[in-house]
Amino acid sequence: MRNVSGKDRRNSYNINIETPEKQRYTKTLEIISRYPHKRILDVGCAGMPGETDILSGNWLHGFIVSQFPESEVIGIDINKEAVEILKERGYNVELMDAENFNFEKKFDVIVAAELIEHLNNPGTFMSSCARNLKDGGVLIISTPYPFNLDYFMSNHFKKGGFEPGRGHTAWFCPKTLGELAKRYGFKMKEVHFVEYNYQPEKYTSLRSFVYHKLLKSFIRFIGFSKLFRGGFISVLQLKE
Repeated sequence: MRNVSGKDRRNSYNINIETPEKQRYTKTLEIISRYPHKRILDVGCAGMPGETDILSGNWLHGFIVSQFPESEVIGIDINKEAVEILKERGYNVELMDAENFNFEKKFDVIVAAELIEHLNNPGTFMSSCARNLKDGGVLIISTPYPFNLDYFMSNHFKKGGFEPGRGHTAWFCPKTLGELAKRYGFKMKEVHFVEYNYQPEKYTSLRSFVYHKLLKSFIRFIGFSKLFRGGFISVLQLKE
């Protein structure tokens, strides 16, 4: 999608994109639609500095705003520059820390996409979410899945081992995330895995070519595509 500029262009966002994030975005929006969503909070709405182009169509917060025009959608982020740009373009965003935020009115839905693995203290984040959700409200968290085959192969065969994503401080699986959530009054309602099909721009060795081009195709052919689960989306409901 072409970059947009000028004043508020929220209606230019749609889900007709072809990127690795498409499956995650689509599933997140579908989940939101199935729960009460009069007030929605998007934590970490600007994404990673330097990675997410908030003027492009490939941006989850833009999709949430455009897909739920009757909802009050608020975003928070610690990136001051991004927050200022978004405010100039008409978005309802605030400069706040994901690990310590407070609002006078509570939310029906809180979304935290690809965020929890970057935090200093996931527990204080969960506490803030519980404090700002209505009873029975839902927290939707997406995060990388550590048992992906690409991660395993990289850890065992790449010199120096696996290099986690930039700024990652922790890995979660559904069980560990569910245990953390339970300590703050949440219960796991749903888990959805998202498949990432990583392919290098060029093959740096024969081993790389055999793995990415041949072995991965064979694994998919015999029906084990679940080995390429690169992330998951959890729906956590605050106990009433």
